Amino acid sequence: MNLLYRTHELDWDESKHPRDPAGTSTGGQFTGDGGGDRDTGGGRAPKLPSSNRPDPYKGRRSGDTYKGAKVYDNRDDPAHFAAHGKLKDVDHLVSGLDKRTSRKGSYYTREWATPKPNGDPDKHVYADNAGRIHVSDYGRLEKDPHQETYSLAQHRDEGGAGGGKSKHPGEGYSKHATVDANGVIHTTKVEDAVRALYEGRKVELKQPKQVSTLIHKLGEEAKRWQEQGQDAPRFNLCDVSVAGTNLFCAESKGIPRAEMPQMDKKQTARFLELLEKKGFRVEKDDEYAANLRATQDQLKGSQVAANMDRLEKEGEKGAPRIVISKDDYILDGHHRWAAKIGLDAANNKLRDDLKMKVSRVDIDIITLVNLANEFTGGKGAKTASFEDELLYRRFDPPPF
Repeated sequence: MNLLYRTHELDWDESKHPRDPAGTSTGGQFTGDGGGDRDTGGGRAPKLPSSNRPDPYKGRRSGDTYKGAKVYDNRDDPAHFAAHGKLKDVDHLVSGLDKRTSRKGSYYTREWATPKPNGDPDKHVYADNAGRIHVSDYGRLEKDPHQETYSLAQHRDEGGAGGGKSKHPGEGYSKHATVDANGVIHTTKVEDAVRALYEGRKVELKQPKQVSTLIHKLGEEAKRWQEQGQDAPRFNLCDVSVAGTNLFCAESKGIPRAEMPQMDKKQTARFLELLEKKGFRVEKDDEYAANLRATQDQLKGSQVAANMDRLEKEGEKGAPRIVISKDDYILDGHHRWAAKIGLDAANNKLRDDLKMKVSRVDIDIITLVNLANEFTGGKGAKTASFEDELLYRRFDPPPF
């Protein structure tokens, strides 16, 4: 016989470890915690400490793959990390992918990470099951093709949105740059704006003339990337605003660029002709670029820069009129309009230069977009069918 087992058997005193009576739902189980006296808590074993793990992030993705492997979103609510000491100088987090292996093969998990200066994920940020926060140098997260950026600063603003203490936006920004409760970076440095756009963040400049410099710098950056054989970053000028103005997309209708109609010069002329045939008034006019408003929510910085270079060299001679609605929203030609804004802003004034040639249609922008998409054959389509006019014969009389 095992001597150790026998010793424990002899030392055991069942009377000191009472059990619940047979025939009950807990019959045979130790009463209380199994040691001597029944506790006053109804005989239940003491509860384990509850987990402090944060709630899952509400923006978790599902169903996507990366390099042929499944991606499982493992991100927690990032608000949980905002007050952590190791992240006090980190303004925002980015998503990254962590490669893992199992018996069935490789897979990825989507995690939060601190950002590198170029926006790639750096240190892995996560909470364990007890809620303890870790900022880990171990391993290397890969860049997420669906990368998200989450502002931690919004949870540190003591006064709430619009009325709290401003924070510094983080590594790589000038010392006087600040970020408000809504995650908007405020700066007087164009270099800060370039960095913010690269990181997919919103930025507000102080003076219109900075817009002109910014567009030139975005063009230089795009050219530098292309010379290195890489695609230029998608600097979105709709993320730029200028204090005291509506630039660029402050009053945008928020329509994705891919859903906006795109027409060449001949198609535009034919479209306007069809509108007039159906009784819509089209007026040729001149208007300051600063008085026009963006309809779409994306303006590609490199494309605006290319348009601005062309306008500086050739002017607007031969350029088609920009089609706008009765409420001054742009239908097509957003990048040329933004380029004209850049040129006009060079002297820090927006309404003292030559006006843009426009064709103003006497209907609201949403109706105009819908009609244009009908004409081009679908949202964002470039080509109109040969039977364009037949599309409009069904509208007789016009429903508007």
